[in-house]
Amino acid sequence: MTFTLSVLSTTDLHGSVTSKRYSDNSEGNFGLAKIASLIKKERSKNPTLLIDNGDTIQGNALTYYDANIGGHNDQTPIAKVLNELNYDACVIGNHEFNYGLDYLKRYMTSLQCPTLSCNIKKKTGDFFASPYIIKNMDDGPKIAIIGATTHYIPNWEKPATIESLTFLDAYQSVKDTAKYIKGEHNVDCMIVAYHGGIEKDLKTGEPLAPLTGENQGYKMLEEIDEIDILLTGHQHRILNDDDAFGKAVTQGGSNGEVLSKIEIEFEKINDKWMLKDKSTCLMKCDHETIDQGIINLITPLEEKTQVWLDQTIGQVTNGELLINDPFKARLDKHKIVTLLNQIQMEISGADLSLVALGNYIKGFPKNITMRDVISTYIYPNTLCVLEVSGASLKEALEKTSEYFTVHNGEIKVSDAYLYPKPQHYNYDLYDGITYTIDLNEPVGRRIKDLTYKNHSLDMDQMYQVVMNNYRASGGGDYTMFKESNLIKEINTDMVEVITNYIRKHKQIDVPDIKNINIIY
Repeated sequence: MTFTLSVLSTTDLHGSVTSKRYSDNSEGNFGLAKIASLIKKERSKNPTLLIDNGDTIQGNALTYYDANIGGHNDQTPIAKVLNELNYDACVIGNHEFNYGLDYLKRYMTSLQCPTLSCNIKKKTGDFFASPYIIKNMDDGPKIAIIGATTHYIPNWEKPATIESLTFLDAYQSVKDTAKYIKGEHNVDCMIVAYHGGIEKDLKTGEPLAPLTGENQGYKMLEEIDEIDILLTGHQHRILNDDDAFGKAVTQGGSNGEVLSKIEIEFEKINDKWMLKDKSTCLMKCDHETIDQGIINLITPLEEKTQVWLDQTIGQVTNGELLINDPFKARLDKHKIVTLLNQIQMEISGADLSLVALGNYIKGFPKNITMRDVISTYIYPNTLCVLEVSGASLKEALEKTSEYFTVHNGEIKVSDAYLYPKPQHYNYDLYDGITYTIDLNEPVGRRIKDLTYKNHSLDMDQMYQVVMNNYRASGGGDYTMFKESNLIKEINTDMVEVITNYIRKHKQIDVPDIKNINIIY
């Protein structure tokens, strides 16, 4: 007697229900409304389990509007869609916390399936979500699904949001949970859905990035024998392997561009289901039709979001601030950087400001709308003012200069900022100081001519520096900021801060300040 089970999974949806890019409403090959068509086809073939692997409720205009402007219904829009598609489990990702704990709890209570994470606990010691579930397939095997979340969240998230929670080591928690399940439940297959990535090359074992603990998928595959299936996420990579240390592993990109599928073959031997074979594939939704029933679920909120996005809030007086070449915008300090730093310094009163441009950034046309703002500043960050020594500032500048490299006489982005996932948002550009990045020098000795108010920066002096909460908490491995004193928090979302600034000034005139010199 045999049984075939299809394990379907999505990851890092970031609110993508429709196939629209909210920056210009153009259509793409992504989104749950397209993935829904694939799910329905797969369910017609075999018994299935459908799992979402986190970073689901944050990341686009629809979710921002729901969380911050005009939502406030009992059900979040993403939960409504996941319920319609009958998900079996949803894992908590790091971005689930971005809109605050109340919004996350509303999402969790809206879902008709369990939310999972075996390594997030309340200060009381209770689990914040279910550590695992057991699924008994009709006339088939008994399946365990463990959820886990990258424990690196305290390095990114606002402390006030997560002060009631403890994030345990994801690897150790999965290992302990898997051992417990093996002893207590006698399951036939163990699935781990981990909102975290693969830290080493699956073939060579070479590290893909510094081994900080942010991603532990390789270690789980290599060292936890009880695992049969590992679903990963967080890195936005597209990968699958049928036999990584004897286990099947997938990662399905982001925004619903891919549906991951792991097909498992069981055979019943002596009254026990035995796992005989497993195969992986990643199904793109390029040729799938949009499921209109899914679209209809969010149409009222979508219509309100579109009206909000098209509100004009101000005007650029000296041309426009659109970004046509993101690399050049970083290399030659685009005026949008100066504007963002001006906004941060005005609201904070800080001496210096730093900003980073997102991986995908639009900039502002002459007439600025909310659509332009939310497509230019895509993260739900707030601001922090830190007291930073001159020495720590130089250390941070040396860190950020690692973004560039020179190859065959041509300046390029360093591989570490491209693989295993793009991290352009970890290159900072400053205002309030002037400096040179000399790419002829080795890493750690590149910053030259560093001045503040026309004088060399004093390594012993303390400066007030404004930055987003992600960087202030050490995000991007800027550990020198995590160790600095917090002077002030501005707990207003940056989209609102930018909007208020533009509404206040109405006519936006941005000087072209070239305070960063890059030589190679």
